[in-house]
Amino acid sequence: MTNYEYVQKTIDIFEDSLGSARVIATASELAGKIGYSVHHLNRLFQLLCGDSLGRYILKRRLAEAVCAVRGGVLPSQVYALYGWEDYSAFSRSVRKEFGVAPSKLSVLDAAALSLTYRARPVLSSVQTQHPLDPVLLQTRSIHATGLVFFMDNNVKGFHKSWRIFSDNRQKIRDVKGNVTYQFSCWDENASPENDGLWIFCAAETDSTVDQDMMFFSKTYPPLRILSFKHTGPVETIHDTYRRIYEEFIMNSKYKLTGSYEYQKYGEDGSIEICIPVCW
Repeated sequence: MTNYEYVQKTIDIFEDSLGSARVIATASELAGKIGYSVHHLNRLFQLLCGDSLGRYILKRRLAEAVCAVRGGVLPSQVYALYGWEDYSAFSRSVRKEFGVAPSKLSVLDAAALSLTYRARPVLSSVQTQHPLDPVLLQTRSIHATGLVFFMDNNVKGFHKSWRIFSDNRQKIRDVKGNVTYQFSCWDENASPENDGLWIFCAAETDSTVDQDMMFFSKTYPPLRILSFKHTGPVETIHDTYRRIYEEFIMNSKYKLTGSYEYQKYGEDGSIEICIPVCW
């Protein structure tokens, strides 16, 4: 099954639940049924459908609830049919989305309603002259030492983090080689207000050597990764990430796994994007 097909399956399972006795109400519950991490599934869904998975689930539940109310079902009965735990939570969702109380939905002008219907995932039709050609690798264990930064979704770049790390890199003891890493990690269970990435800028070190307290150290186990080469300046790396996911990952049968991915910066200026996968 390709990752595009995983997204289609995700939509099918959720839409089927809307007509069942138990509606799927959260992205984490839906991801569990697919066997994918919330982070990866949301990333794939958003690329194909243009909205976050959690937001889509909420808007579809609201759309079905609105149609039920306008069809004659009482608001006090409809909330439980579409996955809200109580009427108050349903009322808050309706007021936030449509600006009225649930009791007003039946008389609200249809023009004032913007309802969300079943998502139709669309693969990118962009064709490039230089197709991506990743290498599947089995990595060794890496003991890394560096600085950790939290980047919320409003942060547009990592320049400040890298400047701070670069200014302090020489203080790291017993560095092995001249390769530098950026590990991008996320918390699957983070609340929406804490959504973002943990960025770990690091160098490989000897695990037996004590480091200054300003630094964080972590040992990463051996991994199976897809290794992509980024060509061009680091400022354009987001374009390479877009191509990786839209042109390769969506059509591949490699399943994304784990709670982090990383970039590897060589002494010669090379940049390698490493994405953990399973088959």
